[in-house]
Amino acid sequence: MPDFFKRFFLQKIRVKLIFLFLILLGTGSSFVAAHDTFRVSASKSNKAAEWAKVQQSANLGDPEALFSMGSFYFKPPEDSLHLMNHKKSAEYYFQSSLRNHAAAQYNIALMLHRGIGFKRNIIESYVWFYIASINKSHVAKHINIKTAGMAARLKEQLNVRQITLARQKIVAYQAIMLSERFDNIRIPEVK
Repeated sequence: MPDFFKRFFLQKIRVKLIFLFLILLGTGSSFVAAHDTFRVSASKSNKAAEWAKVQQSANLGDPEALFSMGSFYFKPPEDSLHLMNHKKSAEYYFQSSLRNHAAAQYNIALMLHRGIGFKRNIIESYVWFYIASINKSHVAKHINIKTAGMAARLKEQLNVRQITLARQKIVAYQAIMLSERFDNIRIPEVK
């Protein structure tokens, strides 16, 4: 089978698995993870090769690969040699979020809200919950409902100045997403 068809087939499987994760996620505010996708697609004999492909795709800016890397560092698979690293996870999720990955946007919002990997920041958390709530991706439908409510609750906690700042950040992030100019982006303060 040519490489193109293998990549296309694997990508379709990954998208379907992530969609299943989102369906199973329900209404709780837990993180969306991708490392189980990796376990399904990679047997023990080729995990290293699969990991190298994911890393290479992430280095090229593939949002799904960036999300997978974020998930690996957030909660590494049990049989992995990788250590939990929330700072690194935050960086990968942030890059995936800028590339309009709904689950990464949701995870970033939760991490900012809880102070995991990032310094706790309610304004940035609101911004990412809002961005995730309006994400038009077909995979985002289940996240939209959950994040819209969270964004509304957080907005009630913000004062007028904070809401104005949040709106400015939303516009700035949306401009970055539309322009696809991801270099020199300032990530929210990490721990």
